[in-house]
Amino acid sequence: MHPPDENPIPTMKLHRPTLLTILTAAFLLFPALAPAADEKADAGPAPTPEEKQAAEDLAKRGALVQSLAANVNWRYVNFRGIEKPDAAAFALIGKIPSIIELDLAGLQFQPADLAGVASLKSLKKLNLSRSNASDACLAHFKGLDKLESLNLFHTEVTDAGLKELSGMKNLKRLYVFETKVTDAGAAALAKALPTLAIDRGWTVPPATVAQAKPEEKKEPAKPEPPKPAPVKPEPPKPATPKPVTPKPEPPKPPQVATVKAVALAPAKPEEAGMDAAKLAAIKPAMEELLKQNRASGVVTLVARDGKLVHLDAAGMANTEKKKAMTPDTIFWIASMTKSLTSTAVMILADEGKLALDEPASKWVPELAKVKVGGRALVRPITLRDLLSHTSGIPDPARKPSDGNVPLAQYALDILKEPFEFQPGSEYEYGFGLTVAGRIVEITSGKTFEQFVAERILLPLGMKDTTWHPDAAQRERLARTYKLAGDKLVPAHNTFLTSEPDIVREAEPSGGLFSTAADMARFYQMVLNGGELDGKRIVSAKGVAEMTKPHTASGKPIQYGLGWANHATEKKTAPQFSAASFGHGGAFGTFGWVDPEKKMVVVFMVQNVLVPKGGELRDKFLELVAGAVK
Repeated sequence: MHPPDENPIPTMKLHRPTLLTILTAAFLLFPALAPAADEKADAGPAPTPEEKQAAEDLAKRGALVQSLAANVNWRYVNFRGIEKPDAAAFALIGKIPSIIELDLAGLQFQPADLAGVASLKSLKKLNLSRSNASDACLAHFKGLDKLESLNLFHTEVTDAGLKELSGMKNLKRLYVFETKVTDAGAAALAKALPTLAIDRGWTVPPATVAQAKPEEKKEPAKPEPPKPAPVKPEPPKPATPKPVTPKPEPPKPPQVATVKAVALAPAKPEEAGMDAAKLAAIKPAMEELLKQNRASGVVTLVARDGKLVHLDAAGMANTEKKKAMTPDTIFWIASMTKSLTSTAVMILADEGKLALDEPASKWVPELAKVKVGGRALVRPITLRDLLSHTSGIPDPARKPSDGNVPLAQYALDILKEPFEFQPGSEYEYGFGLTVAGRIVEITSGKTFEQFVAERILLPLGMKDTTWHPDAAQRERLARTYKLAGDKLVPAHNTFLTSEPDIVREAEPSGGLFSTAADMARFYQMVLNGGELDGKRIVSAKGVAEMTKPHTASGKPIQYGLGWANHATEKKTAPQFSAASFGHGGAFGTFGWVDPEKKMVVVFMVQNVLVPKGGELRDKFLELVAGAVK
């Protein structure tokens, strides 16, 4: 997945990363995006026989090579399918000079391996996130005059490396959070490239950023004020029907902890067609990888035919306190939240209060005013566009007020960013579901948090799923870890406030905390066609609609409405059927539903910046798939 970068940014900005960009770089959940179908401006001469051969050789090695159409240049090359790319694989890059997008995220290489990149004169997007890219690597990029987006998240790049980019006049978006780049280094590059937008990371003190950009004082007073939510957070022109103004004070989370949940009935693996010995091998396998610092600890769950056949924990929830991981440990599930947000929308669609294919401006009038590259929309943005990441909504700049302003204001702030493309033309993983969450508020007359609690969490007995862990729940939280050298050390989670009484506003794109058991109940409800324990949450038609593959410009994308799926060549969970679906989270959490196998799997971990952390999930899925009789 690529950071959005299609439109020029008129002024220099130092951005903070969104949940989107953290997820994009921190956890390789989704495969390559399908290319846009109509980009005639990018179409060059027919590829030479040498290019064709190089592309075929890369594909044979496991790379994903996608073209715009027959006899035009290659738009996208993704190395993620190559288990251990060697120098020969990297050398093939230089033999395909017409590459427009190159994804080398998560790889380990020598600077010399990237020498071939210098020949990619058509390259517009380059993703090196979570790789060991260094300043020496950037020296190869000086001649990439068309490069517009460069993702260096969690690399070894420093201020010295940024100087190599100062001649890239077309560079519009640069991601350097979780690097050794300083505020001064980022500001120096921004001065050399005034149209460049830079995502610097959560660690940038606002005052430091302001000092680094004194020229911003000369600009008109258009930026959003960095103050928390005003008393009346609604915009001055509330043209939406039945407008809802959330209370100035953050709403108290519903007391769902008092609900007596009926868990999936525990059963012997054989009763659900599973091999007990193979399921028993999961914990030892997890423990072996934990010894290799792939994570501090994990929780794993498997249910089949509505029966809970495996729920176990391995490792530590908090290494410093010597607190063991337990099956009821609570995790920040990040973008797994999106599936609940989509379900909330479908509930209202079932009731005839929302329609997926009507203009979303019916509820948020500001969507009708959106322009793409200065041009009006070719068609209205729909709820379907918002839920499938095909709306063109960009990666919003982060501000000190984030998490403090109500959803009503935050959604409008997102719409003020330049949109990336015309609705339905492309897929770009983004913040459309946040705007959809606001539409839930407007339509239901309740805050998004309240609606989700009353219509999903409470009926399903998801007693430990919350936007705001209370004091007791915080004692059960898994601590977040990152890899520093060869050692796991505690890491920061921006969604976890310092104290229980400091409440962060609910984020429909990724703010929930939950347990493996709670998420299993939600997934089992979806697997059942929308009901659990005799309670109907959403219609079977709604479930089918949001989990089915969708398209962009007529081409399949690996996403439905708030759910990932197996619509494209590269599979998120290849161990499961083509009809399966699910979602992952920025810190490695993962849930998957397979209707053909009648199975639910949940994998919980709290990793950020652990390059090989995905091995735990992959091993878990491999063992689960192998246990099916």
